This record gives sequence, C-alpha cells and structure tokens, in this order.
Amino acid sequence: MDPPVAPDFHFKASLKDTFWSPFTHFSLFLRFSSIPIVATIAADFSFGLIATLVKQPFVFGLAFFVVPVMIPFNVAWTRLSVIGPGSVARRAMWSFGKSERNVLLLSIGVLVAMIACASIAAGLIKLLTKSTPGQ
Repeated sequence: MDPPVAPDFHFKASLKDTFWSPFTHFSLFLRFSSIPIVATIAADFSFGLIATLVKQPFVFGLAFFVVPVMIPFNVAWTRLSVIGPGSVARRAMWSFGKSERNVLLLSIGVLVAMIACASIAAGLIKLLTKSTPGQ
C-alpha cells in the first residue's frame, strides 16, 4: 500500500487567483457585496453623524452592528475562493444558513475575547502603575 501523497499546492498561483478573484468574478462580487458595501457606508455616515451630534466618539463602536450584514458576503466569498464559482453560482444574494450562523458566532466570540483581553490588560496596567502613598 502506497503512503498518502500530499496535494500539490502552488502558493503563488493561489495568491494570484485570490488577488484577482474580484475582477475575474466581478458579477458574483457585485451580487454578494452590494448589500454589505451600502450597509457599511450608511453605518459609517449615520454613526459619524450621531457621534458628531452627541459629541461622544464611543458611538463609533455601534458600527459592529454591521457585522451580521457582512457575514453572508464573507461566507460566499470564502466558498468562491476555496471551492470555486460553482459553489456560489445558484446561491441567493442574502442567505443566512448554518455556515453563516457559525461564522457570526465565531465573530462574536472573537470580539468578546478581544474585549476581555483588552480589559484585563487595561486593569493590569492600571494596577501596576498605581502610585503608592508617599511618592
């Protein structure tokens, strides 16, 4: 019995295909990216306007609400890049299934982990830089 052979992977060719993918599959790119691009522009404008009116920059944090709109595009584009155009040819422009749910949960988990790590780091910095009485 022959040992398993690793697939032949050409990194440069794969990188080139990935880079040119939005141009070679432009109609698919437009179909899947139109809603996320419009939602991102609208969110940036509206959150910027709100932050300007209330004079509180933390309102820009509300831009994370755009993430669920981006998920179907991310899943479709990843499928296109990994599996090929046939995997997304008949896919609806806005579909939210099991894959999208898993990516959304993962995105939320990463966001929570980042906030937790930043909070712990900020707490440690505050604790370590606390001045002692008499200094």
